[in-house]
Amino acid sequence: MQFAISRYEEKNPKLNIKDWRTEDFLERVGLIKNSKLINACLVLLGKKESAYKLKNSSDSVEIVWRLDTLEEKASQYFSSPLILSTSEAWSMIRNPKYKIFPANELIAREVDKYDQKVFLEALHNCIAHQDYYAGRRVVILEKVDKLIFTNAGNFYDGKAEDFRNLW
Repeated sequence: MQFAISRYEEKNPKLNIKDWRTEDFLERVGLIKNSKLINACLVLLGKKESAYKLKNSSDSVEIVWRLDTLEEKASQYFSSPLILSTSEAWSMIRNPKYKIFPANELIAREVDKYDQKVFLEALHNCIAHQDYYAGRRVVILEKVDKLIFTNAGNFYDGKAEDFRNLW
């Protein structure tokens, strides 16, 4: 909770957040409706023990990182609060540096294989669109050449396959 409050305070320095009660903070950021915690609050800020409050979801409030290559197999589980677990999951990703040689430049540039912001955006979308009642986890599958994100959710207006013909 303190992490969320401190980040909110960074984004809103003019607000006097230090005087707010926890309930005031949660209400202001939309995680309490009609004096009740919404599911997003339990998923993002709740303790692992709070997952039972989401019906049929004790296992689904987790992120799983799996490494699957010919040489290596590994996995790691991350539980609530997911607001902290996303950065922990990022720390598991093998992210070597590559040298690229831009056109018309003499000096090579080093870039990461994966961009942290892109990784977190994909993971946050999986968390936001996850169907927590399905009893499944958000999974990050790391292969040699790619990362595959899966969840038990859908887009609000259908599935990704419905949009392929639009491009």
